[in-house]
Amino acid sequence: MIFLPGAIIGLALLCGVSIVPVLMSLSHGPTRIEAAKTRFLTAVAICFLVWVAGAWLLWWLAYPCSWLDVLASMAIIFTATVALGMLWSLVCWGFTTSLLSALCMLDGPASREVWFRAYGGGSSIADFLDDRLSILLALGLTKVDGSSVALSGKAGKCMALLVLNLRKFYGIPNE
Repeated sequence: MIFLPGAIIGLALLCGVSIVPVLMSLSHGPTRIEAAKTRFLTAVAICFLVWVAGAWLLWWLAYPCSWLDVLASMAIIFTATVALGMLWSLVCWGFTTSLLSALCMLDGPASREVWFRAYGGGSSIADFLDDRLSILLALGLTKVDGSSVALSGKAGKCMALLVLNLRKFYGIPNE
């Protein structure tokens, strides 16, 4: 039994994993694409087109591959796209899109307080922040001393730096 993937499946794995470095190259420098959605879709399109070109080249060279390999390859690229798309969405728009959805459910203009309560399921923004803080406290990433909140040692600092660098890595401003 051979456990190595065929050439077309290996190419799909490589193209799926390559979405991240292509996305990174489109996030910085002269190749930067400003709009986050367009940036992600362009990275996926580039990797998919590289896979199509590679598959065509394998076919042209008469490299043996079945239609099942082609379908499996497409499933691999689709899975990579969905998984990375979810991460990308969380990094770019997680909180923002949730707030937008809450505003949409209100059927018209609303004050900030009403909007935050709609988002928080009836809670105020202070209640929401306390809820998020309780998660950070439970994970040991923050600590509370009276009315002050601070990062909790190396774990909190490392996690905060990881998140800041992930956003920087993807060219998303830290606001």
